[in-house]
Amino acid sequence: MRTQIRTSLRILALCLASFGLLAASTPKKKHRRFLPKKAIPTHVELVIGGYGAHADRYARKDHFHPFGDFMIGAKVYTADNKVYGTAGIGGGIFSWDNFHVEVIGGTFKHALFKRSNVRIAHPDDVPGHRIRLRVAYKALPHIVREVELPLDFSYSYTLRAAGIDGSDGWEECRRAPGGSDGSDHEKCDGEDGQFGYHGAPGGIGAPGQPGPDIEVILLPYDDLNSDDPVIEARERNLHTGRTRTRWYTPLTNTLTITSIGGDGGCGGDGQAGGHGGDGGDGGREGDEEHKPVRAYGGNGGNGGFGGHGGDGGAGGPGGQITVFFHPDLKNYLGSVRVASLGGDGGRGGDGGAGGRAGNGGAGNKGDGNAGQSGACGPEGFAGPQGFAGPPVEWIALEP
Repeated sequence: MRTQIRTSLRILALCLASFGLLAASTPKKKHRRFLPKKAIPTHVELVIGGYGAHADRYARKDHFHPFGDFMIGAKVYTADNKVYGTAGIGGGIFSWDNFHVEVIGGTFKHALFKRSNVRIAHPDDVPGHRIRLRVAYKALPHIVREVELPLDFSYSYTLRAAGIDGSDGWEECRRAPGGSDGSDHEKCDGEDGQFGYHGAPGGIGAPGQPGPDIEVILLPYDDLNSDDPVIEARERNLHTGRTRTRWYTPLTNTLTITSIGGDGGCGGDGQAGGHGGDGGDGGREGDEEHKPVRAYGGNGGNGGFGGHGGDGGAGGPGGQITVFFHPDLKNYLGSVRVASLGGDGGRGGDGGAGGRAGNGGAGNKGDGNAGQSGACGPEGFAGPQGFAGPPVEWIALEP
């Protein structure tokens, strides 16, 4: 017993020693929430970009456009050649509480363990159309980093408004009731099983709602950092009252405006037919002379037919689009792409499955016949495509 205890203690000691060596060999994390007391910061660097700054993913160009956002990170360099970065693109877990962040032309959103970003304001609220960032280390205010980022209006936009989709047709998840089994008879033929009930048809999908009517006003806008023309596009959804404003350069970019009708609802699936009842057994007892009664088994009931699939709803028509433009922009209307499209028709519902045939009952004179399986219901028809909206109206504003 003592030998086993000594062996167990030796194993435990070896495990503890191994754990201590492992802990000692594990390097300390390079990044932390606060600097060590002996660390001497020398300067701060800003990391700008990442996914949020790449509005144009194909060109991989940093676009700092109005109402856009871009990620930001900070790195503190110390005298002993160590780097402490903030979470996200900063590459660490250093706390933003160590910094004073000032943004002119936008707002800074601090996230503890996620990406931190700057949300760009309306261009009229960006002095000189240049976003100014200033990040200072609180403990040593002279350690500061400042950058300026000009607004970029060379970006294409798509403004899409759609009607409400139609609701799907009614659908019964449960199978239709089955026919009851035929009763057994001891001295005569078994009773026939009842037929299964037919499945109910699926509901018809509702039509999609028309696409909303849209008004767009195009006005010239001055870019304070470039001589290229800029268009301010004010879009208003007349159905919801929602307004959106975008700015773009018509020489290199486009504005796409679409009103799309709602899609038709899908037809509901037909209900499955009920199963046919089994036929009852016949002639189960003998007569007074102990001779078996000659009787037939009951016939099985037929399965019910599956319900028809419901038809899909029609797609909604596109809405009316009206574009008001300043006369000075007449030569740039080719940069505006407008389309009023009908919604897609809803898919037809699937037909319900047919009910199972009932089994024939047993009889010593002859077994009953099995019933017939119910046929599956046909699929519903797809809804028609919605019509395109009326032609676009172009109206010049008074100078």
